[in-house]
Formats: sequence, C-alpha cells, structure tokens
Amino acid sequence: GEKQDEYFKDLYYNYAQQWRSILRPKQLRNILLTDQHSLAKYRVNCVLMRSKRFNTIFNINQKDGMFFSEKIKEIW
Repeated sequence: GEKQDEYFKDLYYNYAQQWRSILRPKQLRNILLTDQHSLAKYRVNCVLMRSKRFNTIFNINQKDGMFFSEKIKEIW
C-alpha cells in the first residue's frame, strides 16, 4: 500500500545516498584497474532500475535515464 511505498521510497533514497561518490579521473582509472567490483553508480542504478516497485514509486518511463525495459526481471 501507500505506507509501504513511502517506506521503500525512503529506503531507495538512503541506499543511493550511501553509495554516492565523486571520483577524479586518476581515482577512476585506479579503481577500474584494481577493483574487481563494478563502480558504485552501476551497483545502485542497475539494481534499482530493474525493480518494479522502484519504477512504480518514481513513475519511471521510457524517456527516463533509469528506464530498463517493459519486461523487468526482479532482482529484489
């Protein structure tokens, strides 16, 4: 319901804030060469954009940068 959507909206905002970062070109290069994990922006955006609940709460459509597909496969 609406209360659950508000809870998840807060969760999504906090999740994204936790992972936000600013990388200088030298830092980015070093991370890309040494870290086996994906960059934070992909860890967050690629997961959220595949969530039906996220897309519904934020009214994501084909014109949005976070749009993935009509046939979303849930991650969580």
